[in-house]
Amino acid sequence: MTRGAIRDTNLPRGGGPSGKSPILVKAGFLVTPNSSVFHRLAPCYQPDAAAFRPERWEYLRPGWNYLPFGGGTRMCAGRNLGLIEMAYVLARMVQEWDGVECRDEVVEWVEEIKLSMESKMLLRLG
Repeated sequence: MTRGAIRDTNLPRGGGPSGKSPILVKAGFLVTPNSSVFHRLAPCYQPDAAAFRPERWEYLRPGWNYLPFGGGTRMCAGRNLGLIEMAYVLARMVQEWDGVECRDEVVEWVEEIKLSMESKMLLRLG
């Protein structure tokens, strides 16, 4: 979802020590938002975004606040394939295993800058 500024632009926040001051994006600069971060921002999404509450998806129809595949005319071409694969893997897991058991004392989420994110929590499926 990288975008390039075609002219000097002031974004309303993101600058200064607190991140709440305006920030200048000069013409030609590229901006790549971190969707993992803005999906967890309370003003954009929900105050308890990290909580496991699957019922939240029952009636919620997120718009431009939820962009795992980008949006608009430049949306990821692999979106539908990704959603189908995710549904298939989830269905197979439910068919194959009876439960999930945490085998680790560390339960917090650990984020790293790389091509994918993973939890350091060890699970036993059975």
